[in-house]
Amino acid sequence: MKTRKLFDVLAILLTLVIILACGKKGSPKAPELFAPDQVKFFAINGQLEGLNLTWQAPEKAANGDDLLNLETFLVNRRAVEGKELGDFEIIAEVPSAETPGVVKSEKATIYSYLDQSVVPGKEYDYYVVGVNTDGVKGVFSLVYRVRFVGEASSIRILNTTR
Repeated sequence: MKTRKLFDVLAILLTLVIILACGKKGSPKAPELFAPDQVKFFAINGQLEGLNLTWQAPEKAANGDDLLNLETFLVNRRAVEGKELGDFEIIAEVPSAETPGVVKSEKATIYSYLDQSVVPGKEYDYYVVGVNTDGVKGVFSLVYRVRFVGEASSIRILNTTR
């Protein structure tokens, strides 16, 4: 009988330890809160061979915490045909300097991509967004519209339009 009571007490204590030590540290948080903030210093320069997009990596996540899990950047473009706007397409994935195997430079937070598939006289909209290691896309607030004519390309900054 004493053995049975001792067993019951140990079972209850073990259950309490398991419940209290489950590792829960707080309420679950939406993955979007850990998405990268918008890129900084986004610029586009016309060149003879295409459009060179340059940006700086965000330092913070959307929730204001330090960004620790940046994996890649998605370069998005859509063609503008008169008043018709096509859908944005991902035209490039640029790995973050934090991605294993990517060699860091002194300016590891500055990235660029040369879009050589543009057609002279055509207009395009661009934005770049970071993606974290969980595959959650970051935010963006500016879209750049470019009329490609080589080195003399005209560039306008638009409000967010998706």
